[in-house]
Amino acid sequence: MSQLVFDEDMARQLETVYRTRDVLRRRQLVRDALGAAPGERILDVGCGPGFYAVELLQQVGPQGSVVGVDRSPQMLAVAVRRCEGHDNASFHEADATSLPVDDEGFDAALCVQVLEYVPDATAALAEVHRALRPGGRLVVWDVDWGHGVPALLRSRPDNARARRL
Repeated sequence: MSQLVFDEDMARQLETVYRTRDVLRRRQLVRDALGAAPGERILDVGCGPGFYAVELLQQVGPQGSVVGVDRSPQMLAVAVRRCEGHDNASFHEADATSLPVDDEGFDAALCVQVLEYVPDATAALAEVHRALRPGGRLVVWDVDWGHGVPALLRSRPDNARARRL
């Protein structure tokens, strides 16, 4: 798959697509699998325009927080605007293989349609693992473009290996 350019034009296109019924349903599936609870710290790797970030802020409440990371400054600008007024949201420009976050600083993380664009997905997953506290949860949703099948994987403390849902 060729690399997409995540610029302001792409952000506008995503604004339209991300509001469709199918995408809304998929976001709900991801949020349900993640199971964010009040007070938790959530890491959104490849946060894009911040749809998950703003929705997760509602789940974690004012005592929790959401940190979004994306390599596109244009996408981050949209995410920052979307989460305006939430003091418990922060965003960083970085690659998924070099997350600017502390070790073991998060209760849960999500990485939605990101790894398909990362040249070294193994390194990106290792970075997310580093950022999660022991027993932390990870949800990955990506598309297997060879078969056109979306994959939702969830890793939970009671199951060290990821499961396909």
